[in-house]
Amino acid sequence: MEKIVTYVFEKQADATTIEYSEVANRLFELRFLASNGAELLWTELVGLVKLAQQHKQNYIILSMGMAGLNSIINADLLLEAIADAAELHTKLLIGNTTAADATLIPLTDHLFWTDSVSGFEFLVIYNSCFDLIINEDFPFYHSVSECLEALTSNKMLIYPMINATANAERLKVQLRMDRLMRVGIYLQQNKIL
Repeated sequence: MEKIVTYVFEKQADATTIEYSEVANRLFELRFLASNGAELLWTELVGLVKLAQQHKQNYIILSMGMAGLNSIINADLLLEAIADAAELHTKLLIGNTTAADATLIPLTDHLFWTDSVSGFEFLVIYNSCFDLIINEDFPFYHSVSECLEALTSNKMLIYPMINATANAERLKVQLRMDRLMRVGIYLQQNKIL
């Protein structure tokens, strides 16, 4: 399997001191970039997207540090969700979120539509979103998350969230997703939908 190009924004961009999990090492071709403020991060992202367009990549992964990649507990689910979201013409696939107030709508067994990108550790940016990123005027936003959130309503969240990073807000989102999924299954089984 070919490794997925993944750009990791790290406070320390010295890759020699960063530890990798077995899953991260197997799945990702990691390219480290220093994280130096929102506007510089956006400028870097625009450059990465332009590079991906030149190489005719279908998507790139953006990670806000190695913690999110190292804590992935279900690589198969990640790969399945990336493929399924591409078939649904998704623009952004969010690996996880801390946005406890996010709107969540189950679409498939492994994907929820969401209105929030807030608090992501990593996300997949599909080529259908590349031009939107390149043409966006970033100075109107406070963060990369806020800008990406405003770019498109075509955002999905992987279910269940695929990494094990402990976080109270992330747990709240996961519990809401579990409840919504159970309600959906109940309604389908009882032919209410």
